[in-house]
Amino acid sequence: MARRLQLRRYPAAVIHTLMDELTTSGALDDRRFAALWGRARARAARGSRAIAQELRLRGVAPLIIQETLSALAREQDEREAALALVERRRRQYVSAPVAVQWRRLSQQLNRRGYPSAIIEDVLRECLRPHDND
Repeated sequence: MARRLQLRRYPAAVIHTLMDELTTSGALDDRRFAALWGRARARAARGSRAIAQELRLRGVAPLIIQETLSALAREQDEREAALALVERRRRQYVSAPVAVQWRRLSQQLNRRGYPSAIIEDVLRECLRPHDND
């Protein structure tokens, strides 16, 4: 925030005062921001990889990102979230061959930032070889 204010040519004294006030009030708390952002994105079926990338892009420190992801892992099972997403989305591809379902669902999970191990595990469970070959 301070950089943006500098780019807009605010005086250094004003920036310093504002940053002190925001920090004191708790409005500039990266841990709180990361926790709230992470929970909201996890509820929106985003995986840990995507959440980490989004926090990095917003300037959150790597240590805080790791703490946030650890807390999210304790609160919610990422595999279960991926499984629920696949079950909802699979209905769209019920008439397609398993290979097509696998590819499309894998791409969706990957775009949402789920780790490849979870993607493979969930798809192996949901797309058994006897389904729609």
